[in-house]
Amino acid sequence: MNAGFSNLATLKKQLLANSIKTDLRFDDIISQIGQGTASMFERLCNRPLGYMAGEVETFRADYCEFVLRRTPVYAVTAWQVKHTEAKGWQPRDISWIRSIDLANGIVNPSDHDVGPWFAQVQFTYNGGYFWEQLEPKDPGYPSAVPAGVHALPADLLNAWFLQCRHVWAYLDKLGTDLLTAGKATSIRFPEDFAPTVETVIANHRRYKLV
Repeated sequence: MNAGFSNLATLKKQLLANSIKTDLRFDDIISQIGQGTASMFERLCNRPLGYMAGEVETFRADYCEFVLRRTPVYAVTAWQVKHTEAKGWQPRDISWIRSIDLANGIVNPSDHDVGPWFAQVQFTYNGGYFWEQLEPKDPGYPSAVPAGVHALPADLLNAWFLQCRHVWAYLDKLGTDLLTAGKATSIRFPEDFAPTVETVIANHRRYKLV
């Protein structure tokens, strides 16, 4: 299962002592920590990080340059323009795109605005980083990595582990305050960062001027 930037088994190895790594009672709360921390990273980086094939983004058409959120981009597979609701989306040929900066997700369809301010342009593309979400006992483990897709950068993955440990340190490691009638309680995420984490996030932050 997706526990944030890895599967649950991998995150448990980072948080639990050897004597309790097989304890299933902590699975829910560890998943919450991992997913909550990953969501925080994505919010601060101003972009989704996971790989997605067929991601769709829509923009106002009165630009000649468009910055896609999910990077790195591997391919823009389709684009279309809509001037009125009556006419709907009108497909455009991929070969018409002037240039694509795959690493930064910048698409330049032409040297002038694609359309007026009231029109819309939509891009379909594949982008983001891959990480393992299947557990060791799941069928198909390990997952086949899509051809050409990059793994989550090592510094970002390590920062996620560090921040998850930081959150875990605020909780009762023996579980007396984590479990209520066998169910995970709510988690208080600390407001500060583990050492080096904030610097790593800053290196992966996506900036956009418009």
